[in-house]
Formats: sequence, structure tokens, C-alpha cells
Amino acid sequence: MSIYFEHDEIRNFMLILLHADVSDAELDAHVTRLLAPEYAQPEKKGLVVLCENMESAGMSFHGIFSAGKRMHKASFREGGQLAIVAHSTVAFGLAKIYQMAAEVLALDEIRVMRGHELGDAMRWLGIEDMSKDIRAKIKQLEGRPSDAVAMQRSSPF
Repeated sequence: MSIYFEHDEIRNFMLILLHADVSDAELDAHVTRLLAPEYAQPEKKGLVVLCENMESAGMSFHGIFSAGKRMHKASFREGGQLAIVAHSTVAFGLAKIYQMAAEVLALDEIRVMRGHELGDAMRWLGIEDMSKDIRAKIKQLEGRPSDAVAMQRSSPF
């Protein structure tokens, strides 16, 4: 699986990390999962990180645009905030395509940011206290060395 997903029901927060080779089929399955009633609470905050090692060869414009259009149906978007952080120019372009397809005026706010703005994204979402755990998970999925404790720690959610 190239899409890592965690949901914190108490904080009404979703963390989605795309890494390795993400395909249209996997993105479509993930959107189907997000549209499930268990995630329906409005004003949801979300952080999507397109990791440094994400490969987009299996993704198409149509697949990304379709995922964005399907997300119009997500009831959790009302009053929500979504930050998408992209580590490469290609990933940034893909995120902008998704933003264009997913945005609905006054439904929620979507910001697409560059990789070096991860801290800004977490501040905007009000999840700075989760920064260490989120950064450790990103490093783990990217296969970069991290401290042993962070690698072995269970999910913070």
C-alpha cells in the first residue's frame, strides 16, 4: 500500500501520506474509504503529504481529477481545512490538479504547499503538537533513518 492513513476521531483529524508508487486504483480505493459514514463529522482537518519518494507514474490526470470531484460528496468537508504538502515540483502540480477538482466555494479551505512548508501547514491546522510523530512517520515511509524510538513507536492517534 502506498497510501498511509490515520484518523483521529477525537481531534477530528486525518493524516494521509502518499509514498512509493501510488496508482489511480489505489487513490480511487482511498477516496471510497474516505466517503464512508464513519468519517462524516464536519469541520475535519486534514494533512496530506506527498512524500519525497512518491512515484506518480501510475497516476493519471483523469484519476486525480476524478478523486477530487468525488470528494465533493464528503460531508466532513463542511467548514474543514486541508493542507497538501508536496515535496517535488511534479507532486505540487498533481496537488494543484486535485485542489482544482475538489474545491467547492465556501465548503472548506484547501492549501497546497511546498515540502519546506510542512511546519507552516501543521501550524495552520493547529496540530503543531503532533509534529514530531508526523515527521517520524514520514521519515519511516520514505525509508530515511530516524531515531529508533520513533520508528518503533505505535501510532500517535
